[in-house]
Parts: sequence; C-alpha cells; structure tokens
Amino acid sequence: MKTLNNRQVQAEVFTLLMQQLEPWKVAHFWAMCQLGSGDYLKTKYEQPETESFDDLVNEILTHQKQL
Repeated sequence: MKTLNNRQVQAEVFTLLMQQLEPWKVAHFWAMCQLGSGDYLKTKYEQPETESFDDLVNEILTHQKQL
C-alpha cells in the first residue's frame, strides 16, 4: 500500500470536491475550514495546471444557468 503525505491527500480531496460540487460550495467549504493560510504562490506552482481562468468562468456560468 502506498502511503501519501498530507499535501497529496489534500490535493486528491480537493480534486474530488471540485469534480462533485459547484465552485461556490467548494469555496464556502474552504472558508469554513479556514484553509486559506500558507504561501499561495508556492502552492500554485507546485500544483499541475488543471484549469484556466476561462474554464472556471465557463463552469460557473454553466452552473448558474442550471439554477
């Protein structure tokens, strides 16, 4: 069995959240958990590019249309 470090587990959980929930719900969850600490730029550049800003905007607009 492969053991993951905390950052790897967190990245996997966040990926699942983003796949299953609307972006505003994920942001709300992060705010509730007070996960906004740390070095944003360091974390950003450690993560693989998954979505562009335009992708996120389109996803938000799609969810708004569904409501």
